[in-house]
Amino acid sequence: MKRCIYFHPHPVSDDPSIGSSLRPNKMLKAFRALGYEVAEVTGYSAERREKMRAVKKMISDGAEFDFLYAENTNDPVALADADHIPRHPFMDFSFFKYCKRHGIPVGLFYRDIYWKFPVFKSAASLPKRMVLTPLFRYDVMRYKKLLDVMFLPTEMMRQFVIPDINFAQLPPGGDPDPDTLSERLLRTPAADGKLHIFYVGSLTGYYDCKKLFEAVKMTGNVYLTACVPKNQWETVNGSYAPYMCDRIRIVHKSASELAPYYIEADIFACCLKNDPYLDMAMPLKLFESISYGTPVLATDIRSISEFVEENGIGWVTGCGAENIAAALERLKNDPAEISEKTKNTVTAAGKNTWRDRAARAAEILTEIKNTKYTKNTEDTKK
Repeated sequence: MKRCIYFHPHPVSDDPSIGSSLRPNKMLKAFRALGYEVAEVTGYSAERREKMRAVKKMISDGAEFDFLYAENTNDPVALADADHIPRHPFMDFSFFKYCKRHGIPVGLFYRDIYWKFPVFKSAASLPKRMVLTPLFRYDVMRYKKLLDVMFLPTEMMRQFVIPDINFAQLPPGGDPDPDTLSERLLRTPAADGKLHIFYVGSLTGYYDCKKLFEAVKMTGNVYLTACVPKNQWETVNGSYAPYMCDRIRIVHKSASELAPYYIEADIFACCLKNDPYLDMAMPLKLFESISYGTPVLATDIRSISEFVEENGIGWVTGCGAENIAAALERLKNDPAEISEKTKNTVTAAGKNTWRDRAARAAEILTEIKNTKYTKNTEDTKK
């Protein structure tokens, strides 16, 4: 029987609405879809403590686990409870150590390294940073000692976390629907002479999209639908006013309501600005667009643009409004090229699912178990 431990220091939502909660949900479901009997160690600290006791009891009773896979959060482990009170600051690391002593390899997906970049300074006050930074550093120190492998969204992120740790890329995935992909292949892009593009996400900070809006305004017969949080739009719409036109539509929809917008779009826009922090980005929405067979227009930020070019799923342009506008102008007059990239995107959708990600993690951790750990762990249990 295949059996694994799944760790996440928050409750795993059955109906996740944001990327940080969606990935833990999708990975948990993917391991189960692969046939694993999953022992969950999830929830806030009190709940995790009880689940850890149950797993330890299983191990003491002779149950064998192939690996422990963990998804972290954007908070230090000690502060992962909803109120950020460090009730059991060392409990999780002790559990990781216990698993290793019993021949269970430990792998963890490290979500973000924002605390090493200027975004952290703008998002958190100095007193808050003085508390959080040492805790983040402590987490990284313990991970270096306890993890058999650290999973990262991009290779570039490695240099900012622990350069000499064993690591593997594990970007987001998607849930493609075969019927939707088949229909995508049958459609003619820009059939009405209009190029329809879609953007979903934030419009502030690193995700400022004014250049995209400006490019659309500059380019006739290009229509943009931007899905953004309602409260955010109410705050920033004044700064976007100079770049608005009647071909730009703003909508406020939840994650479960996005399918029609991906389906009606000829192109998904991933037009972010140049920044070392964004060079490491691999947005979940990028893979969501791929799962709908929607090709991608990306600006030349490193990890995203490399993925787009390597897989032939879209186009890369400069970050300036003129660069984006030139790309849009060319594409609206070349539906055959859009169709070609669409075919590649449909192919990529079948190779970048959440199940693929879970299978990759399981393969790596199982190989570590077979090569690094022995079946006889009696000595290490003492």
